Amino acid sequence: MSLLQRLPTLQDAIDAGLIPADYKVLELKQLAAIVLIARIVRRETWRESKLLEADDLRRLPLQAPPVSPGSFSVWLAGSKQGMSILEHVTDKTQDFRDVFVSSTLTNNPSLFAVESAIEELVPAVPPAELECVDLRETGASAAYRGEMGEKKRPNFHGFDFDNAYDQAKEAVIQLYRGRGRIVRSAILAYAWPMLSVRINAPDPEGHLVILPDREWKLHALTGSELMQREKERE
Repeated sequence: MSLLQRLPTLQDAIDAGLIPADYKVLELKQLAAIVLIARIVRRETWRESKLLEADDLRRLPLQAPPVSPGSFSVWLAGSKQGMSILEHVTDKTQDFRDVFVSSTLTNNPSLFAVESAIEELVPAVPPAELECVDLRETGASAAYRGEMGEKKRPNFHGFDFDNAYDQAKEAVIQLYRGRGRIVRSAILAYAWPMLSVRINAPDPEGHLVILPDREWKLHALTGSELMQREKERE
């Protein structure tokens, strides 16, 4: 069965015994984290004039390859004085991976360290079925003269990214900033669905985050469990 047919539901959580039968569900939100994976190659260059022997000239390329991780030099031009203009090129690869979670969870005092717990459950590279091919915002048509209304954020089959979307978007912007020209880039985004559930129990047990692990088995993260995780790390 496809993972898209097995997205977590409240009934799944109840059937798995993750929500005690004697408690009432007060609030349910379908949320999704964003797993962002990127590789960017930046090119830095500088030039110098240098007197070269004929054998040295023959070994130098006349143009830079599209991408060549490492450093190399290119012959650009020569002068009547026998000087050559060289361009020194360094291609640097930057790898990036992060998991972005809605701040409605990370800012909740009863869910201390929930972000790191979610990261432990999410695989390094999620299944292809969870890839977000297009995360662009779309404009809703306004009623007046065909104008575009407020932009609508994407979601993953009804699971809301909330401000994890803004965090991932800002991370991409920062990746493209920096020294050097970008000569190659690849960015992939995946969704990791979860349920935010409030039940009529006192904190830290009143708020649960239910999500699948790498094997797609559901887990419930509660305040007491998260505190226990932190104690075990100490």
